Parts: sequence; structure tokens; C-alpha cells
Amino acid sequence: IKMLFRPYKPVYVFGIRVPMTPGVIPSQRTVIAANIAETFEKHLLSGKEIHDMLTSQDMHDQLEKEILKGLEQELPNILNNPELLDQTSFMIHSALVKTAKDKFVEVSANKAPELAEKMIDSAIDSLGSMVAMVASPFKGKICEKVLEGIENLSHETLASFSTDETRLLIKDKISQETDRIDYSKIAQSIAPKMTSLIIDGLSAAIEEALSSGHLDIRQKIESRINELEIKQLEEIILGFSREQFRYITAFGALLGALIGLVQAFTFGMLN
Repeated sequence: IKMLFRPYKPVYVFGIRVPMTPGVIPSQRTVIAANIAETFEKHLLSGKEIHDMLTSQDMHDQLEKEILKGLEQELPNILNNPELLDQTSFMIHSALVKTAKDKFVEVSANKAPELAEKMIDSAIDSLGSMVAMVASPFKGKICEKVLEGIENLSHETLASFSTDETRLLIKDKISQETDRIDYSKIAQSIAPKMTSLIIDGLSAAIEEALSSGHLDIRQKIESRINELEIKQLEEIILGFSREQFRYITAFGALLGALIGLVQAFTFGMLN
């Protein structure tokens, strides 16, 4: 058994290498490494099997279960995070201000003049025919002033709506509403999508690693064995076979003794 590994290096006497040096395993380590790697990949575990295992339906179901559990636990903390509340309130406030401005521009250009004219006509008609006859020449000027007043009021409203005070009010309202959120329902809607994204990403990453050689199990095992010191390799092999080697040694001694006794008995009988 020792001669499988010892000596670790060739022994030379007068420049001539002594036969059977180094040991069998050191002298054949590259062949042994290639055979071990090939056997491991063919019969135990290959890159494709790793891919299939990590992207299997069982893995998908287990991952979704863990993601769902994590989301249900962490969503309240995530949604109530002060920084997230700030960002959310800022985003909503900005969107509302922009929408209000766009809507105001649209109304001012398309609907306000017509609406103002109808209101003025109605107001003049309600004052009687005499007043209507006197006021009619000034209707355009009145309409212009009314539109100007509406525009000024709208600008003031938008200005007050655009302040940080309004944003903080939105933030407070969001914070109040988060207490009513059904986190379990949100988690159940998010978990399947997150799981699919993770599994698909993992599958693509493994396929890329397989095609590029980064997940070549055979090559990695072979390289690792060849990089090991012979002493380390000896420790690895003897480590999981030490007890079995003891049995081999004991059986060898027993068989040797039995054969010796049989030979001695036979030799005695012949003499």
C-alpha cells in the first residue's frame, strides 16, 4: 500500500533511476487524475446535471416557498423604510405636479375660453336686456380679464401644490395607508415572478458557464488533482480508505500465514 505512493520522487543511484520510483500513483498521476475526473463526471455529477438540479421544478417550488416567506416577513419593513417613503412620496408628488400642469395647459388652451364666454353670457343675460345691451361691447374685455384671473389663480394653486409641504403631506398619507396593506397578498403576487426571474437567470448563467468551460467538472477535477502535492493526494485517498486498507493488510497477513502453514505441512509430509 505504501508503495502506491512512495517514494514521492524518482530515486537515482549513480545517475541511474531506481526502478519503481517514484511510486505508482506519483508516476501515473496525470492519467489517474484524468480517469477520476472522467468517472466522476460520467457516473456522479456533471455540469448538465447541476443545471437540471438547480432549475428543476422541485427547486423552483422550494425557492418560491422561501421567497414568499421572506417577503411576508420583510415587506412591512421595506415599505415602511423612511428612505423608501421619501423616494415614493417624491415620485408621486412630482408625477402629480407634472400631471396638474399638463392638464392646466390643456384646459387653458381648449376649454377655458369657451367656458368663460358661456359664463359671462349667462351672467349678462341674467341682468336684463338693458344691461346686456350696454355690457355686450365689453364682453371680450371681460372674458379676457376672467381668463387672466383664472390663470393667475391656477398658477398660485400649482405653486402651493408644488411645495415640499405638500410632498410631506403625501408622505404622511402613504405612511398611514401602509398600515392597511395586505402584505401576504402582495407577497403572493410577487413571489412567483421573482422565482421565475431567479431561475431563468440562474439557468442562463449556468448555460453560459457550460459553453465557456467555466463549469467543466471534468477539467476542474483533473486540474485540482494535478495541482495537489503527492502527500496531500495520499492523505485524501488514505483518509477515506484507511480502515479498508487495514482490513486488506490483516487479510493479507492471515492468508500469508495460512499459506505458510499449508506449505510447511505439505513440505513436512513429503519429507
